[in-house]
Amino acid sequence: MADFAFEKGDDITIYINGQILGGVKGAVCKKDNTCYSISEFLNDIPVKKLDKSNYQLELVLDGSDSLQTLHGQNVQSIEFAGLNRKVIYSDCFIDSVDTSISPEKPIEYTVKITAVERSEIDGDV
Repeated sequence: MADFAFEKGDDITIYINGQILGGVKGAVCKKDNTCYSISEFLNDIPVKKLDKSNYQLELVLDGSDSLQTLHGQNVQSIEFAGLNRKVIYSDCFIDSVDTSISPEKPIEYTVKITAVERSEIDGDV
């Protein structure tokens, strides 16, 4: 399930550390919830459960120019800005970069990113 939705036809701009990231063919944003249990010593009686959430972002880029923008950067924030909504992910790190090569279409890069925090701003941005 998607983390948020923009209106169909919105012009969406993606920013990495405040700079526009071009060449994005697609993006998927998901929330990942994990629950950790603390149990009593030497038995399995649960004492407390700790919930931890983080956000998984997947960007599909259509060329190495876009990938060069991310190369060697410490990703502080990723922003998805539409006409009436802005979603900001912060404390991000790149998990992996996958390359897809096929004879029918140009090379695509899939960048998987984990973010710790998420905020959303509605209205004129």
